[in-house]
Amino acid sequence: MLCNQRTPSAYLFPLSFSHFPNVPQNTMNMAGIFIPLLLDLALLMLSPVDPEPSLFYSSDQLIASHGFLAETHFVQTTDGYILQVFRILHSSNYTPQLGPPVLLYHSLVCSGDQFLIDVAPGSPGLAYALSNAGFDVWIGNKRGNHYSSQHRTLDPSSEEFWQWSFDQVAMFDVPAVVEYILRRNGEYHKVGFIGHSEGATIGLAAAILAKDKAKLDPLILLNPVTNISSKVMQGESGKIMKGLLHWVFGNKDVLQQSPELRHFGWV
Repeated sequence: MLCNQRTPSAYLFPLSFSHFPNVPQNTMNMAGIFIPLLLDLALLMLSPVDPEPSLFYSSDQLIASHGFLAETHFVQTTDGYILQVFRILHSSNYTPQLGPPVLLYHSLVCSGDQFLIDVAPGSPGLAYALSNAGFDVWIGNKRGNHYSSQHRTLDPSSEEFWQWSFDQVAMFDVPAVVEYILRRNGEYHKVGFIGHSEGATIGLAAAILAKDKAKLDPLILLNPVTNISSKVMQGESGKIMKGLLHWVFGNKDVLQQSPELRHFGWV
C-alpha cells in the first residue's frame, strides 16, 4: 500500500497461516490483508521520525528540486473529468526533450509524485532518468486523486463524481491524455506507457480497449494487479471484510492524500 518503500509489517508480520490449519481459509485471507494494513498504519502514525521537507512538495516543486522545470497541463476527458498532467522540461535548456513521448501512470493510493522521488540517495527517480535519456516525459494523474479532482459539471463531494472504477480510467482518461500528448509533442505517432501496480492494470486495459492500439507502444507494466479472489468475499467473513473495506477506504477517494499521510510516506 505504501509507495516506494517496504512497509513495517513486512518485517514484523512474518506469520505463516499454515500454522493455523483449523481456521477457515476466508478468515485467513481476510487477516492476511487487514492485519498488515492496520499494523502499517499504526506504526507509521506513531513514527517519531521527522519528515523530509520534500514529502510536502507538489509535482512541480519536486521536479524543480532536481534541477528540471515542469509544465502543468489540464486534460478534459470525454465524460467531463479534468486531469492534471505534468511534463518535464530538461535541465539542459528547460525545454521538452525531442525524443519519444512516454507517460508514467501511478499506483493505487498514490499520484504521479511516486515517479519523482529518488529511489535512493544519488539514484534519481524514473522520470528524471528517462528525461536524461532523451524521452519527452509526462506524469499522469488519474481521476479522483488530489491533482485530478475536478469535473466539468460534477462536484467532487457528490456521489455521482465517484461512479467509476479503473476500467473508466482506461476507457476515458488514458486515451484523452495520450491524444493530448501526441498533439503537444507533434513529432511522434505513439506514446510509451509505464504503469506501476494499479497503473499497470489501467495501462493493460487501455491497450485492450484502444481504438488505435498502435498509439500506446511500448507498454511496460510494473507489478500489475487484478483483483481479490471472489472466495475472500464469500460467507459471513466476506460480509465483515466488505464492511472493513468500506470503513477503511470509504466510497470516494482511497485514503485521500493529505499532509498527514504524506508525513508517513504516502505519495
